[in-house]
Amino acid sequence: MARTKRDALKRKAAQIYFELDRAMADALELKVTFDEHHPELGAVLEVVAAVCLQNQELLGKFWTEAWGQDAPRWQSWI
Repeated sequence: MARTKRDALKRKAAQIYFELDRAMADALELKVTFDEHHPELGAVLEVVAAVCLQNQELLGKFWTEAWGQDAPRWQSWI
């Protein structure tokens, strides 16, 4: 079956979602490194990870508005 423009857009949204996952994991990994000697910098990285999570939630709301699906199956679009 041929892919539609809509499919390409859904794939792009799913890629954004998973890139945020990677960014969150990387921020938390870096936080562990900085926590020992610079806990104030580690706290900043914790906020970065929290914002990534909030962005994922917003992306889910975007998906619902754009395509009318309440619970996107992100993995199926990668």
